[in-house]
Amino acid sequence: MKSSLASATSLIALLALESGGASATTISVNPTSLNFGDVYLGDGATPAASKSTVFSVNNTSGSSQTFSLPAVSSAGFTGSASTLTETGHSSSSATVTYTFAPTVTGSVTVTDKTTQTTGTGTTLTLTGTGVAPVANLSGGGSDGYVLVGKTATLAVTATNTGNGNSATNVASSISNLRGTLGSASNTEFTGSSTSVSLKDSTSTSVTYTFAPTARGGVTATVTGAFVNGAASTDAATNLSVSLTGTGVAPVANLAGNSAGNVLVGQSTTVTAIATNTGDGHLSGLATSITNLNGTIGSASGGIFSGAGSSVSIYDGTSTAVTYTFTPSVVGATTTTVTGAFTDGSSSNGATSLSATLTGTGVAPINSVSSNTAYVRNGTSGTGTLVITNIGNGNTSGVASSISNLNASSISSVLGAGFTGTTPSSISLGDGKASTVIYTYTPVSRGSSSTTTITGKFTDGSTLGNNASQALSATVSGTGVGPVYKSVFNGTTLAAVATAGGATVTTGPTVALGTLGLHSAMTEYMTLKNTTTDANGGDTTLTDLTIKSYALSGANPSDFAITLTPNSVVGEGGTLSLPIKVTGNTLGLESATLTIYTDESVAYGGTGDTFTYLLTAQVPEPATLATLGVGLAGLAFARRRRARPEVSAPVAPPRPQG
Repeated sequence: MKSSLASATSLIALLALESGGASATTISVNPTSLNFGDVYLGDGATPAASKSTVFSVNNTSGSSQTFSLPAVSSAGFTGSASTLTETGHSSSSATVTYTFAPTVTGSVTVTDKTTQTTGTGTTLTLTGTGVAPVANLSGGGSDGYVLVGKTATLAVTATNTGNGNSATNVASSISNLRGTLGSASNTEFTGSSTSVSLKDSTSTSVTYTFAPTARGGVTATVTGAFVNGAASTDAATNLSVSLTGTGVAPVANLAGNSAGNVLVGQSTTVTAIATNTGDGHLSGLATSITNLNGTIGSASGGIFSGAGSSVSIYDGTSTAVTYTFTPSVVGATTTTVTGAFTDGSSSNGATSLSATLTGTGVAPINSVSSNTAYVRNGTSGTGTLVITNIGNGNTSGVASSISNLNASSISSVLGAGFTGTTPSSISLGDGKASTVIYTYTPVSRGSSSTTTITGKFTDGSTLGNNASQALSATVSGTGVGPVYKSVFNGTTLAAVATAGGATVTTGPTVALGTLGLHSAMTEYMTLKNTTTDANGGDTTLTDLTIKSYALSGANPSDFAITLTPNSVVGEGGTLSLPIKVTGNTLGLESATLTIYTDESVAYGGTGDTFTYLLTAQVPEPATLATLGVGLAGLAFARRRRARPEVSAPVAPPRPQG
């Protein structure tokens, strides 16, 4: 009975097994999870972390089972599969090694299932954390404003923000952050290259010095070259920070200016302007070193004077140093003053600058001119004295009472023939003139006279020094005019001048010769203007006008004169006067010739007259025969004598009046 029951039970179980019923095989695994902890990523020289674990396997089924631990190759985990066969209701163990070699930092979890002949298998969980140092570079920034020649410092800090040291049994020589902080890329920043090896959460700083050599902004770069420390991967990495700073300094500028126009003997001031165009105060240091400091030198030489001054000038401000300009003579003058600064150059070193001061001396200047009055005898003319201010004293802007040309106590001694009034004083502005006119009436032709003017200028010396100067000037007058002369047959005729157009009945005889009854002949008398008087370019002062003539006496109708009225004979010129006689009466024929001129009076006026007795012989015919032979011999000579004398060109008549 018991045997049958047992067989039935086994059969039911077998049927149930074969039919997949509720009594499926079961295999349990222990442990079901592995934690590798913190594992260093490594730099190629560090072995990967691994775990060899003995797994306990229990087969609770009634049948034999094949069981496998999974192979892993994911997220840094590796491991080969392990397979064993378990009989029903048996327990065993299996040893499998899994390795964790992380490639990135951070926690990693991998799950997989075991496999078995029947059933769903067991889930295995592998966990681990990749760790490594992480590089960070900070600091740098700006030193701000640093006075050229001074220094400031900036720190650059390297920090290990990672966790590489948490890996178990990994030497600090590879789990620290390792690298080098380099020197600055700009020579105005100095600092040595420094090696670093930093544990987790530690840092080190390197100091760099900024020493500007010139004004202006400067930027430099500092690079940290790390053999590890790249975020996530622990690869080599380079990080950089910038260093900046601005050099500041006072800057010197020196400029002179002009005193303008200053009356000689007066004074005015002129300045040299020292300016700090820099920015040294931005450094925040004391004014004793950030101001522009120095000395503006003296000006010497008499015209410019001044002791100069020391200066200490804040950024953007100026100081004026005053000098005195006292010109001693007209004209522009310059001088140089020097600023010696202890700072203020482009490198904030000592510097020397120069500035030019200018000024112009101005003053009245006298110019005195006079002339010689050439006046025609019998008339009146003028002589002048001209006093001119040819200076520029009024441009000084001071009162005209001292910048004008001033003269006082002027007097004159009038010579014979002069009349006129001399002013007792004058005051002339720039470019102005005072003209004094004197009338001169010569007492005779060839007479001369002078008028002397004396006085004193209180200023306006011709030396340009605005000093007083004595005045002495002379106005001269000379009587001039034409001189009438007459010539017949090479002999000068002593004709007497009679003034004012009056006539006389006697004068030199002009013997024309002998001619036959009812015959005619022409002889020539030469009229000359023999004056050599100066006329100052005005020929009317010395021209001679032959105005007209008149015939009177015993036989005026037997004589004829060819003369163009108002014929002008220039200085040194001649006029040929034809005289024709006709033998209408036996015996001596005669006539009185009067020639009217403008000698001794105004040009073209009625002046001196000159009278001549013209004669000719008309003999009896018998006497003529006797004389024939002699006359024949004389014929040739008479013909020569009858030719007109060659004369200089005669100017055309000028209108009277």
